[in-house]
Amino acid sequence: MLLVLIKTLRGHRLALLLMGLGLVGLQTLIPATYTSFGPDVSEYLKQVPRAFQALLKTQGDLFPLLGAEGYIAIGYRHPIYVVVIAAFTIASTSALAREIERGTIFLLLARPFPRYHLVLAKGGGLLLGLIILLGAGLAGTALGVALADMDQPVRLSRFLLVSSNALLLFLAIGGYGFLFSALSRDGSRAIALTTGLTVAFFFLDFVSELWEPLDFMRPWSIFHYYDPISVIQSGSIPWNHGLVLGGVALACYLTAIAVFQRRDIP
Repeated sequence: MLLVLIKTLRGHRLALLLMGLGLVGLQTLIPATYTSFGPDVSEYLKQVPRAFQALLKTQGDLFPLLGAEGYIAIGYRHPIYVVVIAAFTIASTSALAREIERGTIFLLLARPFPRYHLVLAKGGGLLLGLIILLGAGLAGTALGVALADMDQPVRLSRFLLVSSNALLLFLAIGGYGFLFSALSRDGSRAIALTTGLTVAFFFLDFVSELWEPLDFMRPWSIFHYYDPISVIQSGSIPWNHGLVLGGVALACYLTAIAVFQRRDIP
């Protein structure tokens, strides 16, 4: 299992390097833009379209109270941040289906190698990859704060909590991604299913934030349980958010192990 994990990480090294550098750059720029706006940044953000506020979860009276930390937290809901890490997650979870598609699964199973070890190794590769990418984003924030002339103190420990919340979110995506992959024989099909469900969750969260009649549907999206600004304000991840995301990740991943262990591989 260790050899499969090492091989998986080697296969990810270029993607992790490029994605990690991109996340460092993005999160380094956010504090710099705060200093460019100056003290009027809260008033400016009140004037942006409501759809943009819903996208970044900056609606209501919460954001202006947070100052520099709240502004930097926007970077953790930025579409580039979410898309880059989600893309890595989805690509990683398709590994089971791609092993079947390419026929390499038979080389692995020809050895005394239980199937669930393959799922555990691929899951371990995803977890380590996510830690690297989220750590790169956090390092970018630290670098940006150090380089920018901030008029308020920024507690990096709060952004560690935000990154932990993000880890739970992407592990939830990885959970149902592995389940789709365990059920598929085609890597592209597993990617399409996981991407489709993830986009549907994101769209549901966006629309329910934007349109009040759909407010009751917010809890049905996993993105509802990822709110960086709320974590910055409270200094903790709401227990129900962690429970839902962790529960989805664990339940789907364990189901993927059971399905892959028992399925017939033609």
